[in-house]
Formats: sequence, C-alpha cells, structure tokens
Amino acid sequence: MPPLLLFARRHGSEYVLELAREAGYAVEERPIRLEELAHADEAFFTGTTTEVLPTVAIDGRPVADGRVGPVAGALFHAFLDGVEDVAAAALPG
Repeated sequence: MPPLLLFARRHGSEYVLELAREAGYAVEERPIRLEELAHADEAFFTGTTTEVLPTVAIDGRPVADGRVGPVAGALFHAFLDGVEDVAAAALPG
C-alpha cells in the first residue's frame, strides 16, 4: 500500500498527539470541564479534517490573550511537514 494511503488511514488527532510527544510536550488525553478552559494558556481542535485548528475564543471569551498559541502553531506546521513528506515519498520519480 502506498505511504499516502497509510497516512490517510491514521486519524489526524492520533498523528497530532504523536507529533506532540515527539516534540517533548506532555500529552494527557481526558475529558475536560468547561471551567478549566478559563485558565488555559491556549486551545486547539484536532482531527482528520481539521488537522490542527487553533481556538482563540470559547463561548465568546478569549483563550489566554486571544491569539494563536505557540504549541498550536508548532503542531500545525509539524502536521503539514509530515503530510508533505508522505506525499513526496508516494510520488513517482
């Protein structure tokens, strides 16, 4: 099976968690309470179609300073780099 198809079979969120661990971020998967978000330094959604989607406000309230955080930015770029690497490996020539 070509590498691109293998990549597509992985869930985007699983890949982002892997990238986060590789980058040295502490990763914890658990349900969170809405109250916890009031104290978040940053927030983002992740999934197969959203890749890494920074979230700057929740329920009309800014997350931290209301800007994209450095972790979300780093993971977004790492995700894109990974997709490009897999696509390049799958292309002939």
